[in-house]
Amino acid sequence: MFVLKKCLFVCCLIPFVCVAQPDLKRQAIGIVQVVNGFVVDASLTGSGHGYTHPPSVKFTGGQPDEAAQAETILEGGRVVDINITNAGSGYKEIPNVIVASPHSEVSLTVSVSKTEVTVPESELPQNALAVPEILNGFIIGAKIVYGGQGYTTSPLITVVDSTGSGGLAASSIEDGAVTSIRFVQAGIGYSDQAFIQIDAPPMHPDAMPRVTEVQVTLEPELPYNFYILEASADMDTWERIGEKFYVDKSIHTKKVSVGDGKRFYRAIQLP
Repeated sequence: MFVLKKCLFVCCLIPFVCVAQPDLKRQAIGIVQVVNGFVVDASLTGSGHGYTHPPSVKFTGGQPDEAAQAETILEGGRVVDINITNAGSGYKEIPNVIVASPHSEVSLTVSVSKTEVTVPESELPQNALAVPEILNGFIIGAKIVYGGQGYTTSPLITVVDSTGSGGLAASSIEDGAVTSIRFVQAGIGYSDQAFIQIDAPPMHPDAMPRVTEVQVTLEPELPYNFYILEASADMDTWERIGEKFYVDKSIHTKKVSVGDGKRFYRAIQLP
């Protein structure tokens, strides 16, 4: 359990960057001594500042058969010693020793990018096309040029012309396409400029782009710590997303699946 006084927020629909506030905390720095493949000592070249509890220690690199382990001694907010608790084995090179940074309530720059999906064009609804057959001002039929796709009910047929009127037709569909147009009234006075307007099929529910995934980029001011990611729809009630994760470099990226609607995110450093 921890208390959060400050944190950074970002909405998944509007990529946004908040710049981390500087503080006076500094990370401790150490160097390692290896003998016959064992880590026999780790000494400090910088004791750091601003620690409230002994930070964790992690050994990276060196191609070991078994990684070494260590613990820290803290006095007055500074790391004064690193004790090797397990020398590891099989180190081929000297590893790096990384001491976790001090806990910082404002330590992340968070930005979000979104991933959208759309229905393939071959599956999108498409309008049917037809041309009228006119004889002496009467519309006696229609030739279907393209039946369209995605129709669930027979569309309304309208004849558009500046001089004629009264034409009335009905349509039939099959497998989502318009297969026939039958005029039940020929109307009168139609010109060669007349054209047939066919209502569009209903919009596919997945035709509009929708966000399925967000990429959250964390830019720690002080890396080498554990963080958790939380999400909220109203910035009042927050829920944890996934397990805690370790940030061991200046930029860390996580991909998060999202549901419908707008969500906000915050990253919190664990003590």
